[in-house]
Amino acid sequence: MKFLIHTGRYPMSTYDVATSYEAACRQLGVKSDFFNWASFCSVFNEQVGLQLSHSMTHRKNFEITHLLNVANPDLPTWWLESTDHIKKIAVTADSPWDWSEYEQRMQFYDLIFVNDKSISDHYNDPKITYLPTAYGSDARQIIVDNPAYHSDICFIGTVYPSRVPFFEAVYQYCKQTDRKFILKGCLDKYVPRDSILWEIGDHEMVDHLDTIRYYSNSKIVINTHRDPTWKPTEYSIHNVLKLDSYSLNPRFYELAMCKTLQMLESTQPEHGKYPNVCPIFTNSDNLVQQIDKFLNAPELRQNYIDTAYETLKEHNYVNRLKVILKKIGIKQSLTEPIFK
Repeated sequence: MKFLIHTGRYPMSTYDVATSYEAACRQLGVKSDFFNWASFCSVFNEQVGLQLSHSMTHRKNFEITHLLNVANPDLPTWWLESTDHIKKIAVTADSPWDWSEYEQRMQFYDLIFVNDKSISDHYNDPKITYLPTAYGSDARQIIVDNPAYHSDICFIGTVYPSRVPFFEAVYQYCKQTDRKFILKGCLDKYVPRDSILWEIGDHEMVDHLDTIRYYSNSKIVINTHRDPTWKPTEYSIHNVLKLDSYSLNPRFYELAMCKTLQMLESTQPEHGKYPNVCPIFTNSDNLVQQIDKFLNAPELRQNYIDTAYETLKEHNYVNRLKVILKKIGIKQSLTEPIFK
């Protein structure tokens, strides 16, 4: 048995997940090759990349038996149709996107693991299993001296229109209390031009390791969720199925490993499985109240941080890979490599 771990075409949202599965394969002793299609899409040529990965599956000396397509089932039909000799597994890394785009390709996959339960609920297909994302292999506390990474409150990601009031309220609070607020990520797509967020935010995308540094050196990180009503822009995938993202995102697990307190938007029913892991906020006023409370109560903040770390530390990609291996019929010890 040997996996071809194949990244998706979007490097910012899938590459760290693919490399985490690669590291999990090494730790469990599972043979694997890695193909970074995202690099070909962003630097070289998308079709050349597909041809190279396609040839890998047909070369006997590579001994590839399983595709682990880490992203969405987005490999083209010709690639999937001509590789009957390998089992195909898709593991999503970003959702919910427009899964109607993938319905024709889903038939070629033997198993699909989705990171949002809305997708598995929608299709109710036995080969589609809900498997949340986890914290990546580089998610850990990284304390740095550089003050640029230090803040009282931080958010890195996409600011959807319905979430703009949250961050405007945080800005006003920080201005009044002389607190530092770091806001980075996708502002230009959805934030109104007359919002103060345009002036204070950094519009550059932040790579994953740098994100970990910001998280680790912030007292509080705000965690919001995908907006199912978001308006598509150029290059965006339309949410035609109107799937509501109601499962926890990767940031939920990463922040626990960074030993940072997160403020979680109360749209996810799953947070009830993890009591005392993080405070929940419901609106702008409640968010500011919670922030003020926890910034002024460091011991209480630390209690939540310690609880989150102990509760979520097993949510890594090694254990996610064990679920996949069990699903395809391979049983292994929890401590010993399954292949020598």
